[in-house]
Amino acid sequence: MDYRRVSARPWRVSLRGAGEATIGRGRERQLKTELAQGVMHLRVDVDDEWMSSPHAVLSCRGGTWSIADLGSRNGVFVNGVRCGSAKLQLTDGDVVEIGNTLFLFRAVTRCEDEGTGVSLGLDTMSDVAQDVHAVLARVAATELPVVLQAETGAGKEVVARALHTHSGRTGAFTAVNCGALPKELVESELFGYRKGAFSGANEDRLGLVRASDGGTLFLDEIAELTAPSQVALLRVLQESKVTPVGATEPIAVDLRVIAATHQDLEAAIAAGDFREDLFARLAGLVCELPPLRERKEDIGVLVKLFIDRYAGDRDPPLRIHRVAARALFAYDWPRNIRELEAAIRSACALAVGDQIALKDLPARVRAAVDTEAQAPMSQAEEIVAALRAERGNVSAAARAVGMSRAHFHRLMKKHTIDPDDHRE
Repeated sequence: MDYRRVSARPWRVSLRGAGEATIGRGRERQLKTELAQGVMHLRVDVDDEWMSSPHAVLSCRGGTWSIADLGSRNGVFVNGVRCGSAKLQLTDGDVVEIGNTLFLFRAVTRCEDEGTGVSLGLDTMSDVAQDVHAVLARVAATELPVVLQAETGAGKEVVARALHTHSGRTGAFTAVNCGALPKELVESELFGYRKGAFSGANEDRLGLVRASDGGTLFLDEIAELTAPSQVALLRVLQESKVTPVGATEPIAVDLRVIAATHQDLEAAIAAGDFREDLFARLAGLVCELPPLRERKEDIGVLVKLFIDRYAGDRDPPLRIHRVAARALFAYDWPRNIRELEAAIRSACALAVGDQIALKDLPARVRAAVDTEAQAPMSQAEEIVAALRAERGNVSAAARAVGMSRAHFHRLMKKHTIDPDDHRE
């Protein structure tokens, strides 16, 4: 993720088969390969002017990858801590910062051309998420009922909507939060009612099940359904018919059901809280959606999506301070994508100027980074880096670091920095 240009889509590079990879500044993103003495060398060019060329090297020995700084001006950071020219071993999930770009290192991953060939059309950089989406895409156009199990906020409804979109069904996608339905009104809300069926029933109502006729009924938090409602739903699924409250004759429905829950339904069945026969009807396919902490390579994709959604038409576009970007990757997001969306939405509202700072993020996210251990660039290093990135243009460099031109000039004088040394 390029935290200075969040609008740039994240990029994925496979190291498979390589013995060494050099990362550095280039005119555009590109990957070059070279075979020398039986070893595959990669050159990863990134259009990031805060990078040196070359900037860092990754080396593989015995299946283990290490990284070293090649004497760059702006340094190399691993999990927020600056590393030097000595090789530092990388482990799965390490976040590497080079210039303005954050890389997430994965010890095992597929090549770009090793995909499954099918997709739900959801944007993801994660192999785990891609595999789950591929399984769901294969059954999208069938009548098979699906149960999505995932933690709260992990995107169950987004996946369910994508399943419906790829199903070819022409009816509506009807989402029902079973936990939000008043217990005394569950059956009338789901199955509809006839006028006069009870006090306040002043007209016929279709109900949510019939509203999804020919489409998809999404039952979120299915484990929250009351025991009587479970029995009634089971009957609907068995007979493909629904009887509105107050009616005497059932009505046929063409129904495809996707259920979702953050609970362990097998445990709920064992505890007597969920009907086993209803689970058997719902669970044509059971899929576990990965939590965000297991697919952090998607943070860049999601941050771009949410900034585009909530930042408005800012000019210049909103960017993210390096320490704030580190915090986004360091935090484990226990409430998943929903929590990340809320954090970015509030940060867009709180951001001053064109930058989301660490202080704009929620306290629990800020706490994920130890600012004392972050070893940020010194003031002089940051000024030099900005001048270098802007080819000695003082006004542009001042904007890049969020300073007034006059204050930037004072700091150049204080640190005896000559902008002419960085013009090209």
